[in-house]
Amino acid sequence: NIMSALVAKRMFQVNTVLARIYDPRRTSIYREIGLDTICPTLVGAAEFYKVIGQGAQGEKLVSMSINGGQHQVVEWLVPEKHAGQKIRALRIPEDASIAALIREGNLSVALADTVIESGDRLIVLVKTSAMGEFRAVMNGGGR
Repeated sequence: NIMSALVAKRMFQVNTVLARIYDPRRTSIYREIGLDTICPTLVGAAEFYKVIGQGAQGEKLVSMSINGGQHQVVEWLVPEKHAGQKIRALRIPEDASIAALIREGNLSVALADTVIESGDRLIVLVKTSAMGEFRAVMNGGGR
């Protein structure tokens, strides 16, 4: 698979080459040689998580693991208790960044002064090692 991907990319100058891998630990190796990957193991795990791994108070899903598993992109259904607060009041961990807000099906940039409404969902980039702290903050514990 790696040889086929490299031949397509380098010899035939194919712009987009996607290599299938089964071991997610190899993602960084492929990335170092300039190949993008898809890992059915991670895709399958994410689909299972969507069905059985929903957080207790609002976590919708981990839509993907990125950067070789070092970060997660999380869609978060904001708990009711945060309605009326500005995004800046959430006090999320330093290793998390709110990227966007989905309100009534519309995606927009999440600004610090945006007031959260009931039913809002946040798209958050979180360092995998900070997921526990992020969940605690969003579910009422916190820093």
